[in-house]
Amino acid sequence: MYDLLIKNAKIIDGTCTTPFFGDIAIKGQEVVEVSRQITARTDAVLDATGLIAAPGFVDIQNHSDSYWSLFDDPGLHSMLAQGITTILVGNCGASLAPVLSQQSLLSVRKWHSLSGNNISWTSFKDYLLTLSKLPLGCNVGSLVGYSTIRRGLIGDEIRGLEKSELAALCRTLEEALSQGAFGLSSGLAYSHEAIITEIELYELAKVVKEYQGLLSIHLRTEDAGILEALYEVLDIVRQSEVRLKVSHFKLRGEHPDHLIADALAELEAVYQKHGGVFMDAYPFNTLWQVLYEYLPAWAIEGGRTVMLHHISEPNSRRKILDYLKSQHAKISSLVVASTESGLHIAGKTISEIASNLNLSPEETVLKILDTGGGQILVFERAVSNSVLKEIIAHPQAAIASDGASFNIDQLQKKQDFLVHPRCFNTTTEFLSLVLNENLMPLEQAIYKLTSLPAHIMGVSNRGELAAGKAADIVLFDAKKLTTPKGYEYANAYPDVYDKV
Repeated sequence: MYDLLIKNAKIIDGTCTTPFFGDIAIKGQEVVEVSRQITARTDAVLDATGLIAAPGFVDIQNHSDSYWSLFDDPGLHSMLAQGITTILVGNCGASLAPVLSQQSLLSVRKWHSLSGNNISWTSFKDYLLTLSKLPLGCNVGSLVGYSTIRRGLIGDEIRGLEKSELAALCRTLEEALSQGAFGLSSGLAYSHEAIITEIELYELAKVVKEYQGLLSIHLRTEDAGILEALYEVLDIVRQSEVRLKVSHFKLRGEHPDHLIADALAELEAVYQKHGGVFMDAYPFNTLWQVLYEYLPAWAIEGGRTVMLHHISEPNSRRKILDYLKSQHAKISSLVVASTESGLHIAGKTISEIASNLNLSPEETVLKILDTGGGQILVFERAVSNSVLKEIIAHPQAAIASDGASFNIDQLQKKQDFLVHPRCFNTTTEFLSLVLNENLMPLEQAIYKLTSLPAHIMGVSNRGELAAGKAADIVLFDAKKLTTPKGYEYANAYPDVYDKV
């Protein structure tokens, strides 16, 4: 006897097989039968006529830890509302464990202030135990952040590691992997990881490979130098055979058409030879990132204190301003999403703020960095439609939010704080784009949201609608796949999905 029988659904099972109309039987937390017709007795029947049944979506590039959403909104409402039932956090070099020292969690500060938050764990095991006691709305797995363990070991020092320190990092990573971490992430574009060498990456990648984990890399650049940035991480794959995911893969700005084609061809070539090389992408043209990333690399190496010194020192300040002027068009059009110190400028462009302050856009950026606190986030429309569609249609690309979960009620109480639509509508935006642009069959799109990311993550009981798999199921009406219109960064729960 089954606990639940879903009848008359259009079943898209996550494996790219042809959809069919049928029934799904569930007992406990497991799917026990999927077929065209099930007539056995059951405690409850759900008529899914007119709906598509798919596996719960798997988001392998999620920051609900960095934004503290796991604790502020453990129901993970905006993830669950878009059909996401599994998330992987600890991305871009920042995780909430292991905590080696007070400096360990400094890498999270660019997204969220930890002031007043209770950190009651040190080991990865204890962190997972803490999460297990929360009423989490999604399944949650985590990577180990490279910056988290590196800064936990040597603090804010910007230098190479001694042999004994590298060995200590490897031991720390090994312990976390043995306690349930899914792999290692690195944010090579950020100030405290910019000096990480291939030798360091290779040594830790070997540990990840030994535990059959995932290496997730935020490239050093996503602009004109993207090929060199790719060569660096793909060399690690060639040497270690580690499974790799390139985080939020994109090409920013206007470049020759061949550049994105060359980058994708390089990823595909290494995949064909070594396997296990993937990327994730989100279906939006607009980026959401920290403002300090627009400064020259030398100005941010060493963290916020060093950056503020460069901003105040006349010679360094002049060099920074000259660099920003070379990117005037990009800088002027940035939209401020949030500041830590409540400057009440969210939703305004740098150009608008500059006009109000009677400053140049470049001087305005430095003033905001100086007075806005440690968490200053901006929006930038940076990816062309053609490049976006080419990336998300690529066979090695899974679709992920690169966002965090937020509760609408809590978000509306925050002043001067905007979040990216991908936190609420990644899956609806992607599926709408697929259907409206005829980018691919719907079953292939579902595959990019389910079994492909589950495979990349390294979980076998999620991402597929089949007997013996977890009963994470999403029901939706394809006719309702539209995203909210109006203000560009407004957020709303999508009225599309039902979760089983």
